[in-house]
Amino acid sequence: MLLTWLAAIFVVGCIAVWRTSGFESKQRPATHTPVAIPDLGARVERLSKAIQFPTVSDGSGNPPAAQLFALHEHLRASFPLVHQTLVRENIAEYSLLYTWKGQDPTLPALILAGHLDVVPADPKRWSHDPFAGKVDRLHIYGRGAMDDKVTVMAILEAVELLLAEGFVPERSVYLAFGHDEEVGGYEGARVIADILQARGVVAEATIDEGMVITEGIMDGITDPVALVGIAEKGFMNLELVARGTGGHSSMPPRKTAVGLLSQAIVRLQKHPMPGSLSDSVEQMLAYVGPEFSYGRRLVMANLWLFGGMVKSSFSEKHATDALLRTTMAPTMLEGSSKANVLAQEAKAIINLRIKPGDTEESVLKHIRKTIDDSRVSLNVIEMVSPQESSSSDSRVFHIMADSLRSMDPSIIVSPGLMLALTDSRHYAKLSNDVYRFTAMRLGPEDLARLHGVDERIAVSNYAEIIAFNRRLIRAVASN
Repeated sequence: MLLTWLAAIFVVGCIAVWRTSGFESKQRPATHTPVAIPDLGARVERLSKAIQFPTVSDGSGNPPAAQLFALHEHLRASFPLVHQTLVRENIAEYSLLYTWKGQDPTLPALILAGHLDVVPADPKRWSHDPFAGKVDRLHIYGRGAMDDKVTVMAILEAVELLLAEGFVPERSVYLAFGHDEEVGGYEGARVIADILQARGVVAEATIDEGMVITEGIMDGITDPVALVGIAEKGFMNLELVARGTGGHSSMPPRKTAVGLLSQAIVRLQKHPMPGSLSDSVEQMLAYVGPEFSYGRRLVMANLWLFGGMVKSSFSEKHATDALLRTTMAPTMLEGSSKANVLAQEAKAIINLRIKPGDTEESVLKHIRKTIDDSRVSLNVIEMVSPQESSSSDSRVFHIMADSLRSMDPSIIVSPGLMLALTDSRHYAKLSNDVYRFTAMRLGPEDLARLHGVDERIAVSNYAEIIAFNRRLIRAVASN
């Protein structure tokens, strides 16, 4: 028996080593082309000016109409060639759709998406006024500098440059800029997508905001890693309602409504949804894995053997644990209106981010089984299904990789799973593939700036984002 075990271990070891020897880099050859953006100072000022319009989505309705229209006019004044050549339409009053007609209408189009609205910002917590568009020697500050006016302005700057160079696309290009992405995109991007579908538009790909170039974030890799979102988690707001006996707090029952609700939340947090390596995460490991040192490369090359170890390692950190499973975060609570009155009902909102492969039914089944209390009811307030994987072997994905690595050959390009929601899901019905990526460079200290305090983009990185979009559009639209 001992000899049998030793033989089995030897065979498994040989297979693991053999698989590792063939676990080669998936990075495409790169020829470095220095980033050269003319009149960068003027382009920075145009982004700064765009930030100065507080187009805030606060959940109470559309952003202020006057600010959106003022931003529209800023775009018209800033990009004369775009507005002479492309057809611009106001969609649902506040969103913008630009159509750049291609020479061959039979070719599938390219959709480039972004959004005009931003989340609120408390100026008391910022180093600079969030809507002043402050520019110093290194950075552009303000709400929208990262999410997502930087995308809108960089795309328009790239198109303006291409038009000045005399470029004419073979396939049509659509620039789709919604006005309400931060509250779901239902009046902006969804309406734009419906209009394009009614016109018979079919897209080779949609590229929207999303993942970024990470620097110093991925353990074991010193080079920058560009994660292109090929899939996107879904979203659910779930209300838990616990019912109990009301009355005076001086004579409480053993379990109040608040107690029942608290018990249910504790059970959910002790028993998260089961984790697994989804297709997009396995693809990420396949692209990033060969860039590690031999020990980690051996693990990544043999997930059939070490998959459990990888999942265990991922589970130890919030950021990587979210790649494995549908997450459940209690965010809002409601009980009695008075300290000495027992609540007849206690309510909580659980915000879930649903992993591709999970469904509304499977999530609710897990929650009901975990809570296991008929006195706590579930009410789905809002549900968005996860988006399954797009191809990481398509023409457009390869062009994105080439564009990034020509800009900086040290960049490692990999598919990834987008954890948050974007407008891109509204365009999925039009597109063969959907990618979520902006060529922003973010280090560990930058992650908290997204939807946080002192949002900023480096001036040098803004030049890279413009250059990336210029090369991407030229290559994709040239067929």
